[in-house]
Amino acid sequence: MSGLTAWIMSITGVVCLGALADVLMAEGSTKKYVKGIVALIVFAAILAPIPAILKGNFDFGFGVTNEVADDAFVTEVAETRYRNAEAALETALAARGYEGSVVRVYLNYGSDMPEVSAVVVDVTLCVINQDKENINIREDIAEYVAGALGVDPALVTVVS
Repeated sequence: MSGLTAWIMSITGVVCLGALADVLMAEGSTKKYVKGIVALIVFAAILAPIPAILKGNFDFGFGVTNEVADDAFVTEVAETRYRNAEAALETALAARGYEGSVVRVYLNYGSDMPEVSAVVVDVTLCVINQDKENINIREDIAEYVAGALGVDPALVTVVS
């Protein structure tokens, strides 16, 4: 049990014992002295870790030593993030003059966090504005998509 947990448990135990003593005591002059003593004990329990804190060896942990991420949740969040990114990129590419392009992000699940393994941009049904007709469309789209996703442009493939 960590130091913080033990400290909270000791305060709780002392308060519970004090409440039990209060309930079991008969009314009289002794009861107020017992209440005073219980209050001093609670106060002492609250102040008990102060020397350890001042020396720097008090454990503030909650006793949990093996936190494990929920892999299914992490995967679902990553997939949702990239599906939303696909839709946003399709909209952004339409605004840049590549209307009708389809973006697909493929993930690699080998590590703790899914990573982008490939991005495919399909422009076969894309309608390109006249001001974009004399540029390297593949290079322009690949650089834009790679920059938006924060991946290496080599991972982006433009299919026409």
